[in-house]
Amino acid sequence: MKKIAIVTGASGGLGEEFVKALAKEEVDEVWAIARRKEKLEEIAALCGDKVISFPLDLTKDESYEAIEKRIIEEEASIKWMVNNAGMGRSLCFKNENVDYMKKSIDLNVKAVTILSFIALNHMEKGSYLLNVGSQAGWQPVPYETTYAATKAYVNNFTMNLYYEYKSKGIHVMLVSPYWIEDDMLREMDHGKDVKLNMVSTTNEVVVYAMKAAKKKKMVAMNKRGVRTMNFAQRFVTTNYAVGTWLKTAKKLVDIDN
Repeated sequence: MKKIAIVTGASGGLGEEFVKALAKEEVDEVWAIARRKEKLEEIAALCGDKVISFPLDLTKDESYEAIEKRIIEEEASIKWMVNNAGMGRSLCFKNENVDYMKKSIDLNVKAVTILSFIALNHMEKGSYLLNVGSQAGWQPVPYETTYAATKAYVNNFTMNLYYEYKSKGIHVMLVSPYWIEDDMLREMDHGKDVKLNMVSTTNEVVVYAMKAAKKKKMVAMNKRGVRTMNFAQRFVTTNYAVGTWLKTAKKLVDIDN
């Protein structure tokens, strides 16, 4: 049976790094999924014949059907599944756009849920499901309201699956990064080039996540400072945690408009 890895949001950022990392693993193919066909083809050319590009829009139901149909036709077993596709921005909620919110919920929540379901039903013992959440999912994050709420879902959903599938020998892990140098960060700061603490490269996040998965960790946080901050949140009030965040939010968003 063919062993495959699947990565969503594979045309850049974390997704591209995961494709490169998984191409070195013991799998027959890496299926790289994203909307940008040209970029996927560039990555496939860079990584070799093992990488297969799938230009799909994961906000559309027919994309899930196409993925599962291909898995069945190829009689493939999923060794690695990385749900990385996502979108988000910093913005006053009153200034949000309904279409953008619908797409972000479809991509950040619906796609992760359905593709996790599909993947787990085509996995064997020794397989890995990695869902990319966010530090924004651990506490209220005003001015990233929709994004943070979707990531709170991903964080909780993934940890639930970790416990459900642990006894089956399938490892489910949450990748919970903080700030990452990628296109989403540039959208979050609206091109202001705001100086932020504990920023990681995409490579740092992926290298740590791959090692953490093989060590069977439930959550992968690559920065020691982020792990310390996450632990400390258990001992402070929500108001204190949000107040600390708002100091950063004011640099990213004009909260008075």
